[in-house]
Amino acid sequence: MGLQHLFRNPTAKALDFLMAYRLFDYSIKDITGGSGVSFRTIQRVLPSLVKNGLVLKTRREGRAQMYMINFNSPVVKKLEDLAMTADLQYARSLARKPAAVKPDITRELLRQFNPLTAH
Repeated sequence: MGLQHLFRNPTAKALDFLMAYRLFDYSIKDITGGSGVSFRTIQRVLPSLVKNGLVLKTRREGRAQMYMINFNSPVVKKLEDLAMTADLQYARSLARKPAAVKPDITRELLRQFNPLTAH
């Protein structure tokens, strides 16, 4: 999730998916389903990722070519660090936002669970 929060493009979404589910290889159809990017866009993006060594072609499953993230790429390692940092920053920003709770509900909950006011 980290890269897509930063870059908001199909390449980031595809890389996020492949990094998150790194233990397996995936077809273009699988990457499409997991990343939310269209089939045609994944077809367009993958050759560049393979050419630059970020993604590996692993095998063929019937007519489908399978792909996975390249663990040995120093660029992938840096992208994983960046994605993790972005995820942590995003989580912290969510934690800082106060929850929208109505004051009347809060008072009622306090009254019910306060042992000093219990009847």
